[in-house]
Amino acid sequence: GEEHMGVFLDSRPTRDAVHAVSEGKRVLNLFSYTGGFGAAASMGGARCSHNIDSKAPCLAAAKVNYALNGLEVDPDGRSFQKADVIRFLNRTARTATRYDLIVVDPPPRFSRGSDWAYEAALHTGQLLAACVGVAAPEGATLIAGINALTVSDQRFTEMIAEAAHLCGRSLTARRWIGAGEDFPK
Repeated sequence: GEEHMGVFLDSRPTRDAVHAVSEGKRVLNLFSYTGGFGAAASMGGARCSHNIDSKAPCLAAAKVNYALNGLEVDPDGRSFQKADVIRFLNRTARTATRYDLIVVDPPPRFSRGSDWAYEAALHTGQLLAACVGVAAPEGATLIAGINALTVSDQRFTEMIAEAAHLCGRSLTARRWIGAGEDFPK
């Protein structure tokens, strides 16, 4: 499979948004890669930021990223957790742990080591519904990325509606963030 290195520059507007809304919140960063969204949340005053990724090298890079930004690791040992995101969501949904802000930025597809053969164009609604299963019952925010050029904004809106139907909660798309001025369409 392909490997990416570094920080995705087109995610800067999203990291800025995460930073702006994180104060006092319990933040979950799924498919965390180098922990950029978790670090942004921590720098924005998050009560905790938990980064979940299935690849140990990504989590090691995330720890370096936190250190470079002067951030400490939570003492509960869950700041950087190597886990399949789907299994993590299913397991966490059966506990009392809930998050105020969830950032989910999956690759366009994954299957190795996972309970799913995920394709963004087909399964994003199901993934979003699973995320809602670990969201706080009131006032939670879900920031979702879609890394598939074949998924239009209209299709993404349909996936949000599918997630709402699957989880039985009202979901509202409040804002489209995009890649920012450095990456014009």
